Amino acid sequence: MKTNLLSLTLITLFSSSVMANSGMSIKDIRTVEDVQDIRNKIIFRMTEVLNTENLSEDKVMILKKRIELLSNKPLPTQEQIDWRVENPLDFHSLKQKKDQLKRDLRIKIFRHFRNNRQLVG
Repeated sequence: MKTNLLSLTLITLFSSSVMANSGMSIKDIRTVEDVQDIRNKIIFRMTEVLNTENLSEDKVMILKKRIELLSNKPLPTQEQIDWRVENPLDFHSLKQKKDQLKRDLRIKIFRHFRNNRQLVG
């Protein structure tokens, strides 16, 4: 039992994202300053990872590019933030739509190959 608990703890610890703890959740964003604070924390954390960890050259380039893109990204207006607070994303319905699109695409591809096989054979 102890072994299972220890292995589960280690797996959870090492599989969590480096950027997961930004100090503030998306639901806490109410102002443009909140957005700027979160971006600054994320950029600071990515810079720490870039400077302290021994990363491959590809990962260094990707991290530098992400830092640059996030630094240059324009801030949303207060009106945009207010609209998003009033109209939150419904992730459940988005996932359902995505799954339905995948099913429709699979059916379409299956029918295409089935019809082409009948024409050839």
